[in-house]
Amino acid sequence: APVYLFDDMYIKLHGFTDTFWSLYFHNQFHKMLNACGMVWMHGLRVKSPENDILIRRIKVWSLRPYYAVFINNNKIGILTMKSIFKGGIKQQAPYIFKSSHDEYSFHNAYLSKQTTIQKDQHNILVGNRSFLDLKTNAITKRRGEVHDIKVFECFEYPKLLWIALYIQIMNNHQTKEN
Repeated sequence: APVYLFDDMYIKLHGFTDTFWSLYFHNQFHKMLNACGMVWMHGLRVKSPENDILIRRIKVWSLRPYYAVFINNNKIGILTMKSIFKGGIKQQAPYIFKSSHDEYSFHNAYLSKQTTIQKDQHNILVGNRSFLDLKTNAITKRRGEVHDIKVFECFEYPKLLWIALYIQIMNNHQTKEN
């Protein structure tokens, strides 16, 4: 089933208090390009009582998506898709998050429902998606893909950052398929 997401549609993150995410568009031009299906320009905003995480699309006409990543209005890094020459063709989520001093890679093999974010071969996040989305979720009473996410200790950034990056990658993956 295709995924339809709209601007100003807030989706609760379960397991967090008063934490929601929504699509983010830097301006009306980006929103128009996205609505026409010409270029996927959506970013992501995750708000909690402690943090405001923003993932904003940059390099509009680039074939590979580039995103600036902010925590509480401070730019902390860039999220980008790997080039196919650097192994990007070998997986479904070929992304890298580069902070000012470290690099984190996303791994999701084809036909696998598991996505990981790693730094130096150590897992920061492991997300498992459900295979079929036909049953109703016991907590939300809604149908849809279920994501079981485990975030390991990473003292550099809040856990919510890794979940925000995971959501952005999953949105890109869903958008690419539809």
